Amino acid sequence: MLGAVLVTAASLVVNAYLLVRLRAPPPAPPAATTLERAGDPACDEELDMCRRTTQGLAVGLWRSAWNDAPRPEPSAAPPSPLPSPGPAKTPPTGDALCRLARDKLREQWLEQRESITSAVARDLPDEDKQRADARRDAQQASEKLGVSGRERRTFEEDYVNLRQARMADLASSAVATPPNWPRLLDGARSMFDEEDALVARDLDPDAASRYRESERDGRLTILSILATYADVDWDDAMAGR
Repeated sequence: MLGAVLVTAASLVVNAYLLVRLRAPPPAPPAATTLERAGDPACDEELDMCRRTTQGLAVGLWRSAWNDAPRPEPSAAPPSPLPSPGPAKTPPTGDALCRLARDKLREQWLEQRESITSAVARDLPDEDKQRADARRDAQQASEKLGVSGRERRTFEEDYVNLRQARMADLASSAVATPPNWPRLLDGARSMFDEEDALVARDLDPDAASRYRESERDGRLTILSILATYADVDWDDAMAGR
């Protein structure tokens, strides 16, 4: 991920700063009514990702709507009979919800473009910060994957070296005016692939699969931000993720 440079979607919609690595899992989603699905497993998986990414935003919107709703005045008169319910409304499909989630996220990224651009230009070329972030992420990866001893030392050293090299490659794109968002997007995608390949090489393919899955939400968030600024279709930016 771009170290402390980019963060999770929860950052703007839930309270974590967008340019810091994902540090904690998102809050548990509120109970929801059953929704009709489009029936396509790929669509269902995408909808699940959208829900995880935007659940903090949804909670905020629902709370605001509840707080703003008018409350009935107390009355001594007997209540009027309830009107008969109309025809049942068809719940939104997965496709519609996912489009809504994307539109909301994209709106958030665009609103914060200036602050994100400033932070990227400040943090990405900072070699000390990038090394510290890479070391932290390497250690967290070792813990998640259960790596220890000499294998752990070798893996973490290779991880830090890879991350620092990629950050150095992208630094010039971050400080350009405006930043070269398409190159940053391509660089992030390449870095994620290289991290997976490194885990497979230093450890094993099963560890690479587990690492990839553990990083998925954070990576998709970063790619959604960069794709928004690069004016690239999200599906294209996230293909194969």
